[in-house]
Amino acid sequence: MTDEPEIERPDPAPTGASPPTAAYLDRLLESAPSITMVATPDGTVSYINGALKAKLGYERDEVLGASFFDFIELDEELTESIGYALEHPGLLLPTLYKVRHKDGHFVTCEVVANNALLDPMIEGLVVTFRTFDERLLLDQMLESVGLGAPVTETLDLAVRVIGEETLAAKGAVAYHPTASGFESCLATPGLPEIMRGGPSEVPGAVEGSLPWIRALHTRQEQFATLQELPAAVGTLCRTEGVVGCWALPIITDGRAVACMIVWRTKDEPPEPAHRLAADRLVRHIGVALERDQHTLQLQHAALHDSLTSLPNRLQFFDRLDREMARAEVDDSTLAVFYVDLDGFKRVNDLLGHAAGDEVLVEAARRIENAVRPGDLSARLGGDEFAVICPDIGDVDVAHQIAERLVHEVAKPISLSSDGTPVHIGASVGVAIAQQADLPATVLEAADAALYEAKNAGKGRWITATR
Repeated sequence: MTDEPEIERPDPAPTGASPPTAAYLDRLLESAPSITMVATPDGTVSYINGALKAKLGYERDEVLGASFFDFIELDEELTESIGYALEHPGLLLPTLYKVRHKDGHFVTCEVVANNALLDPMIEGLVVTFRTFDERLLLDQMLESVGLGAPVTETLDLAVRVIGEETLAAKGAVAYHPTASGFESCLATPGLPEIMRGGPSEVPGAVEGSLPWIRALHTRQEQFATLQELPAAVGTLCRTEGVVGCWALPIITDGRAVACMIVWRTKDEPPEPAHRLAADRLVRHIGVALERDQHTLQLQHAALHDSLTSLPNRLQFFDRLDREMARAEVDDSTLAVFYVDLDGFKRVNDLLGHAAGDEVLVEAARRIENAVRPGDLSARLGGDEFAVICPDIGDVDVAHQIAERLVHEVAKPISLSSDGTPVHIGASVGVAIAQQADLPATVLEAADAALYEAKNAGKGRWITATR
């Protein structure tokens, strides 16, 4: 029989009707997973348990005797809640507050207060803080995806999950990859730009060496130690307390459209719980981005012509209404052009609708190229187009634009099928907006000028006289 080492054990739990000992109650509070605090009416902390260090990073001595209000984001709602708590003895309903972590960021906590000011053994507010763990945040993410919340809200929750202590990481969600990196991203506050999945060209980086770029190309998760990262990134990582990078691609419709970048602060492989959380994160983000892309596609379809991709009649009138209102305020000059293709019906009749569609697409491209950047070209229907040119400054500028429209559309168009040259033209009506005009009035004036141009022999432009 071997001697067993002596183990210090806490006082046993009270049994029967025996009251719990002070040592037992103290040990019970110290082992509780949530922060428990007692504060006086002016906010001075008189007691706080051991969960403080694990959840918010502070040593007990840093908080005892300090004001509770130094560690919480105080707003009008919170001020009212504290006032109510001080005036009403008993337990209050849970409320969500932001409490400052020792490293400076705010942690969202569920706070429950019990007014025990009248209890002579306590004489204070007993407050319990339950920090949001990654499971609760993941549930919030799922809810935000299900409710169709803005994609940025979902990604913000994702970044908070990455930053939770249980994931042992800082991180970012970079999305919409382009040739030079990503169009936008959300990241842990203060994370340097390079560590956000920013430019694909990092000083000292060889092609494919950045883990987030590799994750996109291979559509597989990638790990990198500091030694495997470019020196510029590795140096920043050390200052941030990071020991390595874990990059996970986010895939929708078979394409890697984003990357979740987890900067590990513990030098060990991700634990199973971390992997499970990361898998759920990636799925939620993928659904959110897919839904966001679908919404953008629907919005685009509602405001653009399906054949030429130019703005449609709805977007044209919306923009015209806004530009006319702005021109009146700025006292600037706005011109509207009504464009009709000459000879287009003959193309459809002789060469078929496929050829006609190709001609329309090319005509739309030429109309868009003939006007200035910032001007709006739209297809109103059939072979009719319209252009809005704000801030033209001088009527001569409108005439120059009209001349370019006629000239560009008149150039021969070679069909892609067999190179057959197609000749069409354009008649253009120009109207200069006047103060009393409505959007429809300006377009009607341009339309009337267009028919004058048609009747005068086509392939020309005429300015409306009013």
